[in-house]
Amino acid sequence: MITMECSCTLAGVDFNPDSFDNFSKEGDQIFKQFAGEVATRGRYKGTPIPEGCYRLLGSLERVVELLETIGNGSELNIDYVNVCLLVAHDGACNFELEPSLLTRLGRMNVTLGITCYEHGNLGE
Repeated sequence: MITMECSCTLAGVDFNPDSFDNFSKEGDQIFKQFAGEVATRGRYKGTPIPEGCYRLLGSLERVVELLETIGNGSELNIDYVNVCLLVAHDGACNFELEPSLLTRLGRMNVTLGITCYEHGNLGE
């Protein structure tokens, strides 16, 4: 058994995560960080974060939809885009992705990272 979730991180020095409020949909899992906030974890822990950050957790379809909606993001001051598919499995990490989703990502020149990890409690 496997479960999949996609993480999309958008960031930039002059990026304001609140500019994405109108792109959010009900049920989206959103995480925001603002430039200048003191980080509580990660590489900037205890120091001001140098850039604003917006992270969406959801399906790959939802992430692709968001990226298509915002276009190249230059008017939103996006300097960095990271899309990663997180795949939890209980022993075998076999899965397929729809060619249409991969084509849509390719048209936007977005790289898809994939992280697979074993999660022993999936079948319970």
